[in-house]
Amino acid sequence: PAVRSRLLSLFCKSVAAANIFPQTITTIQEAVFGSGSSVRLKQQGMEFSVWVCKHAAHSQLKAMAPAVLQGLLGTLERGGDLAASPEMASSGAPLPTDHTSVTLRGFAYQATGALVQRVPESLAGRIDVAHRFFAALSAEPPGLRATVAEAASCLSAAFQADTLSPQQASELNDLLLASIGAHQDALRLCAVQWANRLFPLDHVQARWICVLAASDPKLEVRDEGARGLRLSPINLTPLEPSPLLPIPPPASPLSHDQVAGTAAASGSAPASAANGEGQEAMAVDGGAPAADKASIVLAPPPERRPDLVAMLRYAASRVPALLPPRAFGGPSVPP
Repeated sequence: PAVRSRLLSLFCKSVAAANIFPQTITTIQEAVFGSGSSVRLKQQGMEFSVWVCKHAAHSQLKAMAPAVLQGLLGTLERGGDLAASPEMASSGAPLPTDHTSVTLRGFAYQATGALVQRVPESLAGRIDVAHRFFAALSAEPPGLRATVAEAASCLSAAFQADTLSPQQASELNDLLLASIGAHQDALRLCAVQWANRLFPLDHVQARWICVLAASDPKLEVRDEGARGLRLSPINLTPLEPSPLLPIPPPASPLSHDQVAGTAAASGSAPASAANGEGQEAMAVDGGAPAADKASIVLAPPPERRPDLVAMLRYAASRVPALLPPRAFGGPSVPP
């Protein structure tokens, strides 16, 4: 065991060791699940799995992702107690709180997040894993929740809205809506982060999550909610002009059509490189050098915002006392 421990400590610093397939899987299995493995070897084996998931070549990692992911999820099902059976782990018993089990679960969360971040298709459509990580944000001890939150943030790469079926998208919406009302700050923050990353701006349910998050007592949750609503996270109200120092109006960016029209009106033409006179190219205003072209800001394409009526209807369905549904063609409800 002492020699194995020394070798594993060296493997966790070697990129070459992370790219020897399939010996990497064999090493992890022997260290974590081997009959003669010690507690120290189990921890080093899980640490080596994190190293492999971060530094292995993408082609190799994609080939071994199913086997590695199955082992990592099995470790989480057992709560870090590798001697327990999956049936005992799924019986609803509380998670082990001893140092060894907590450490192994921490490495399993890290490795799963690193693996899914690099190979998102390995977890595509696994809403049950999303449920497990969201539940861990409230069930794990406080010292481990930061690790779970970081891993859950990496997990979002596997649940892009355009890759989900309608049923999977509905289940994910229900999970996020339930999590935004949780008592744990980390769970609410993770819910609004997923809503902003996974769904477009015109997604009504995701924007409703941001509306709820914008009034959250936790600063990080409020900022993320304001970001999802395209508001300033520092000041949610419009700026008021000062009587002493009036705020100048912001410079509006030029669209592509405006740039083309200005160039046509000024009659400027690009300099010819064949005349050999070193004539500088002029910008669209006809008098600025070519270097000033970089200062012209082109307006990005506008984002599709959610339909106002659809948003208000959804708000009325979630909070009937806030907005009577009859105002938008819904059933007549007394105020």
